[in-house]
Amino acid sequence: MHQYCLSYLSLYKNLVLPGLGSFTVEHKPASLQFADKTIDAPSKAIAFVPSNSLYDSGLVRYIASCTGLTIDEITEQFSAFINDMQAQLNSGLVFVLHGIGSLSKQNEVVQFKPLAASGLFFAPMAAQKVIRQNAIHQVRVGEEDKTSAEMHTQLGIVSDTALTEDGLTDDDAPPKEKWLQHALILAAIGIAIIALYFFTR
Repeated sequence: MHQYCLSYLSLYKNLVLPGLGSFTVEHKPASLQFADKTIDAPSKAIAFVPSNSLYDSGLVRYIASCTGLTIDEITEQFSAFINDMQAQLNSGLVFVLHGIGSLSKQNEVVQFKPLAASGLFFAPMAAQKVIRQNAIHQVRVGEEDKTSAEMHTQLGIVSDTALTEDGLTDDDAPPKEKWLQHALILAAIGIAIIALYFFTR
C-alpha cells in the first residue's frame, strides 16, 4: 500500500488515512533571504492534519485501477493496512510511510515527521544586487526619457570618474578634439618658421 499512497499523494496532492488524518502537498515558492543574500529554490512540502476522517473513495478506486483488483478487495486490504498502522501507533511505535514520512502518537495525538528533502540539486544560490559604477542607463523622469549622466548633471551629483555619453570614463573615451589641438599647434609652428624665414632674408 505504501507505493500507492505515495503515488496518489503525488498525483492528487491529497491523501486521507481514515481515523488518522490527511496529508496535503504544499508548494513553497522561491524565497529571498536578505540576511544571507541567497535565494532558496522553490519546493514542495508535505503537511499533515490529524482528524477522524472517513475513507477516500477516490483512493480506493485509484488502487483498484493500479492493481486490477475489485473495490471490495482493495477496501478490505486497505482497512487491514490502516488497522495495522493504528495498532503500531497505539503501542508507541513509529510507523513509516515510505517516501512520505513517519507517524507517531504522543498524548493521543498523531504526530507527523516529513521525510527530509535533499537540497543537493536545489541548494540556495547567491543573490547580490548588481551595482554598475559609472554606467549610463536610461531613466524615466515624468514623461521624458533621460540618461543617468543627464540626471547627474541636473542634480549636481559629482562622481569620482566623469562619464561620457557612450558610458565610458574620460580615461577610456577616445579623444574627440585632440586632433584639432595638434593641427593648430603644427599650423602655429609652420607660420612661425615661414615668418622667421622671410624676416631673416
